[in-house]
Amino acid sequence: MIKYILLLLFTFKSFGEEIRQLDLRRSLILAENAIKKNYYLASLPFIKEAMVITKSPNEKLDEVIDRVLEVVGLAQFRFLPEDVLINSNSLFSKVVLAKKLIDSKKINDAKDIITDINDSHYIASLAYQIRGTIQMLTSEFESARSSYKQCVTVAQKRKKQYKKSDTRYEYFEFIESTCDISIARAYYKEGKLIEALNEYSKVDMRSYLFPSSLLESAWTLYRLEDYQTSIGRTIAFRAPFLKDYFYPETEQLIAMSFFKICHWDEVKDTLKYFDDKHYNNARALIKYLDKNTLKESKVLQTILERKNFFKSFKVTDLIFNRIRNTPSFIYHSNLLHLGVKELKRIRAMKGKDPLVGLYYNNAKRELRIKSTYLGYQIKAKLYKVANEFIKASQVLSLLGIEVHGYKRDKLANRKPYEVSEVDDLPIVRTVSNVNWDFTGEFWSDEIGSYVWSKESRCPKQ
Repeated sequence: MIKYILLLLFTFKSFGEEIRQLDLRRSLILAENAIKKNYYLASLPFIKEAMVITKSPNEKLDEVIDRVLEVVGLAQFRFLPEDVLINSNSLFSKVVLAKKLIDSKKINDAKDIITDINDSHYIASLAYQIRGTIQMLTSEFESARSSYKQCVTVAQKRKKQYKKSDTRYEYFEFIESTCDISIARAYYKEGKLIEALNEYSKVDMRSYLFPSSLLESAWTLYRLEDYQTSIGRTIAFRAPFLKDYFYPETEQLIAMSFFKICHWDEVKDTLKYFDDKHYNNARALIKYLDKNTLKESKVLQTILERKNFFKSFKVTDLIFNRIRNTPSFIYHSNLLHLGVKELKRIRAMKGKDPLVGLYYNNAKRELRIKSTYLGYQIKAKLYKVANEFIKASQVLSLLGIEVHGYKRDKLANRKPYEVSEVDDLPIVRTVSNVNWDFTGEFWSDEIGSYVWSKESRCPKQ
């Protein structure tokens, strides 16, 4: 009797494995048929189904994944669970899985995912960037810098395969710039500030990340206690050359630097500048986000159509322009437009292809995933800016209290003026004397070279 039961169980197991293999082959055939017709989005549900069915890496499936994700991007896999992604050896799948593990704080698990990288693979540069990030998080700074340098090399080679007008050229240039600045960040995190400063100075002024390098180098100078040069770097953000970049943190750093060299009036002027320029905008943005009605689709539609649904203030023009101009957004929005075109091509085949209904529903579902992901990314940036507002406001408020307390104590302990002292009183400086308007007063190639010329007023210890 036991023999019959064991035989029956073995038969069911073999039959189940056979059914699984048939389902896997069916999914791959459907995916390849869709790909032959250039229906890349429509092929994705078949690919995902195959990834769920297979219990171990499948070379044929990995080849299909590489072909499709090179066209449609990584966003389509971002919502797949970890136990499905682990079944693929495609570098695309590994990069997505490593990102998900990093987001989940499973750094050691992520470290084991991206090991061997084929430099000729389409996203090898991104894989090196992710590996560098993991190494940074585990304080392997030398290894991280090595990964970032390899990322720069591979991205430079990849972008040369496209014309400068191609969004893929801009995308790989963005990866190159990100890895380039990450070398400086690795030095900064390690505490090697002079080396970090040298690396920040190498970032090209034409790079999208130049403003970030300018701000980060100002923080490095602050940590090196070179407050005057730090002020010169950050106050440059008020110049027209950088008007499209939106960093509330710059005013926080300016005020902190002035505070360190005991320029109390300049601290107060910076607080006033921040309040005049940013406070109402910040309050309106945070109030809107607090309503929690900001849907991803609404955000994406707004930014793609260049509308401003925050009608009460102009700050989102700056924020949205900053997002619109990022190579990453340009690249992903282009993928979105390509997906829309695919959907229209499938619809035009109605009545000519028996599978057109299936293809159409597949592509429509995947297009919704892509737009949701892109909208989510934009929404996250809005929350990030709101947090920058909040943090800067908190720091500036504390500095204001400190300065007010210091000046009050100074006044309370002050001796009355002698008549002869009146002629020696310092000149009263207005806000415009400190906060230059930069109208006809600067050269754009000097941005990053300014230094606050006043000496510290702090009493010598």
